[in-house]
Amino acid sequence: MSHDTLQDARHFSDVRLHEIIEGRKSIPQLETENKFINDIVDKTAVLKSGYLIDIATGRGMLLKRLIERVDENVHIISADLSFAVLEYDRLKFKESCRCKVSYIACDATELPLKDDCIDMICTFTGYLNMGELYEEGLCESRRVLKKGGSLIDSLIYMDEKTKGYAEVKRIMEENGMGKTAEYIVRDKVLDLHQRYFNKVKDEISYEGIGEETKGDLLPYPGEWYENAIIEVIKDE
Repeated sequence: MSHDTLQDARHFSDVRLHEIIEGRKSIPQLETENKFINDIVDKTAVLKSGYLIDIATGRGMLLKRLIERVDENVHIISADLSFAVLEYDRLKFKESCRCKVSYIACDATELPLKDDCIDMICTFTGYLNMGELYEEGLCESRRVLKKGGSLIDSLIYMDEKTKGYAEVKRIMEENGMGKTAEYIVRDKVLDLHQRYFNKVKDEISYEGIGEETKGDLLPYPGEWYENAIIEVIKDE
């Protein structure tokens, strides 16, 4: 089997996996997710040139919109722990790129970048998916951001007084991720960002009651949640 054929087979497999994951979601869930991603991308519109990192690119859901909408003078850096995932994303988007896109397989807690070299960082729940390394990811992002540069984080808020939150916390603790539950409580996660950035604000993309989705822990079915975007600026 040729290298090109192997690439085609892997591409089909990844495409099919994406279809399966998205196919598990209801139309309202897909619409909410779509709005969430678009709201994140809206925040990148102020950047007219320079370097923009997409942290934890994954299946490229945010990257796709960035490629479609950011200024053509912006250089996007797609960062993910998985080389295979980035290879898939590069093949998928190579024909549609309006701007320059670079792909770096790396740990977001150890970015292979100089201090103060990046103009903006964004993510579609990437730090939250890092679990207990969330804080290390934020700290590293602050290191590479230029003074005046912004970071656009996104995550889910839950009410820590609910039974649903208690169940989420229990599951996380059983999987060695107990501290991660703090990062879905608004006051605690804002406090975390304020440890590293002076200018911190959040906005709500969507508020509602979670529907059940096979394979996803969040949003928790039957419990209130918010899709939140936290925007911070490195001002020193």
